[in-house]
Amino acid sequence: MQGSVPLLQKFIVTPIYQLNKPGINKQTMETDQDTPEITLTNVSFLTSGQIEHQVDKMARDMTFFSVFYIIQGALLSLTIIGALIGIPMIIYHLKLNQSAKSFRSFVRSSDFFHLHKAFENQRQFFLFYKVLLIIMILIFLLYVLVFVWLLSIGIPSMPQDFA
Repeated sequence: MQGSVPLLQKFIVTPIYQLNKPGINKQTMETDQDTPEITLTNVSFLTSGQIEHQVDKMARDMTFFSVFYIIQGALLSLTIIGALIGIPMIIYHLKLNQSAKSFRSFVRSSDFFHLHKAFENQRQFFLFYKVLLIIMILIFLLYVLVFVWLLSIGIPSMPQDFA
């Protein structure tokens, strides 16, 4: 078909059109006609101030959340059984707190090492909560099974009157 634009060129034209809209901050866009790859460098739909504000709000919320649950983990750790949950809770909420600090450092310095550390700490935090959630679901199911089993064998009734 003569006159038709190859798929790769259509793919390249679309982002250029979208990036030329008003209000979009763009610096460079590199394309390689031989490979289906587009490299966008420092393209943002938000201004630098908006990103810093959003990251700062998120980091404050992450810090509040982590400090609250670190305190809760410390209180849980006062008992031996509670320490089984409290100590890991403290460790992984420290990861969340460190992630918030790394996000703030990334915004200040634009060093991708800080962004990598922030994502790594968040990944470890959410992995912990995923495992904890699965354990809680299993304990709940075990509780339900024991309850149903006790109902099926018949719990002896308590005497109504001692007189």
